[in-house]
Amino acid sequence: MKNNLQVVSSLLSLQAMKTQNTEASNTLMESCRRIQVMADIHNRLYGSRDVAQIEFDEFVRTLTKGLVSAYSPEAIRIELVQDLESITLNIDAAIPCSLIISELVSNSMKHAFPGRSEGAIAVTLNRHGEKLRLRVEDNGIGLMEAQGSQPCGSLGLTLVDALVEQLDGDIVYSNEKGACTIITFDGKRIA
Repeated sequence: MKNNLQVVSSLLSLQAMKTQNTEASNTLMESCRRIQVMADIHNRLYGSRDVAQIEFDEFVRTLTKGLVSAYSPEAIRIELVQDLESITLNIDAAIPCSLIISELVSNSMKHAFPGRSEGAIAVTLNRHGEKLRLRVEDNGIGLMEAQGSQPCGSLGLTLVDALVEQLDGDIVYSNEKGACTIITFDGKRIA
């Protein structure tokens, strides 16, 4: 599975390099990033004692640091705050959760801090009663297109909504001191 995902990612990357249209090239590269996140989870699983579960807090630390490093323009200093409870997830929860985190952190990096020299992104994952709560927030400009609790538009946020549905979870978006997304899902998904 991991090798197949890496082959698909490589093919998309090659196509992106050959594409003259900047928007199409960027879309292909975003797809590569999403596939690479899935490949990274499989890689981590194959390296662990139990191929059905992953120490998710450690994976999230690596994932978010990599995203901030990859997307951070040289002119902006991003503080990454991580509050991650030690949680082991099964693969059925780890893949959608990691893709959600990847989408939300990437959105913050790309859109939250225009014209600013610094910003902060916080990722929190903890148990909340019998549920798991994932919170991704930034201190940027917020979700400008928010209508009620549901922002409109982007493919990334549409994907986040679909992944939350896959987890049978609930999602709340807010715009208090920047963008904030809180996802709650059943704690039985813990491995």
